[in-house]
This record gives sequence, structure tokens and C-alpha cells, in this order.
Amino acid sequence: MENAENQWPHKYAVAVNPREKKRLIWLGGGALFVACLYFIPGQITGYLAKRADASYLTPRMTDLAKEGKPAAAAWLLEHDYKTAAKTDFALIKAAAENGDPKSMYMYGVVVMAVQKDASTGKTWIRRAAAEGYPDAMLYIGKME
Repeated sequence: MENAENQWPHKYAVAVNPREKKRLIWLGGGALFVACLYFIPGQITGYLAKRADASYLTPRMTDLAKEGKPAAAAWLLEHDYKTAAKTDFALIKAAAENGDPKSMYMYGVVVMAVQKDASTGKTWIRRAAAEGYPDAMLYIGKME
């Protein structure tokens, strides 16, 4: 008795008519595309909406941050890092110096990560924790 491999005249486990191969590839690609649209539409539209919101809000938030609004400075750092970095993080630093706990925490993280000054960064994070900012308190708890 011959091996099963020798009895099957085709190279692959499934025999496909060569004339139908192109149609089968398009059908598989279309099915994959539809599956992606079905399973991840919220992620795609959410990403596009965030990009549109950020491009609309960035100039307004920059103006508000320059006026001394700490929430606007924090928003810039979270949503438009490039704009915040262009000013060498001056807007978030000013908000931190004015006593906003979230800005203190965010500035401390930036100082540690970007400016590579761990002691100054930890000082800012400790100040935010002393003001009761939860993320800073968690960071301090994990750090010590």
C-alpha cells in the first residue's frame, strides 16, 4: 500500500482550480477587510476623532496654557507632546510652579524622562503627592 502523500497528486492539502485562484484570494482579502471593519470600528473612528479634536483644540489650549490655565498645560502635554516640547515644557513648568498637583506630577515625569534629572523630577512628584494627587502617590509608593 502506498503512502497517502503519494496518492494525492496536488502540492497542497486543498486543491484549487488555477482559474479560480485569483477570485479566491480576493474573496479571502475581502472577508478579512469586512472582519476588521466589524471588530475594530470603534478604535479606527476613535483614533480619527482624537486626531481631529487635537488639531482643533491645540491652538486654543496653547493660548489657555499661556494664560496660566493648568488644565490646558496638562492637556497639551498629554495630547500634543510636540507643541509642549517646543517651549521646553515651559507651560507645564509654570502650571507646576503655580501649585497644580497634576502639573507637578507631569512636570516631574518629564524632567526625569526627557531632561534626565531624577532628583528634580522626584522632588516635583513628591510635591504632587503631598498635595494629594493619586498618580503621584502611587509613584512614590512604588519608588520607595
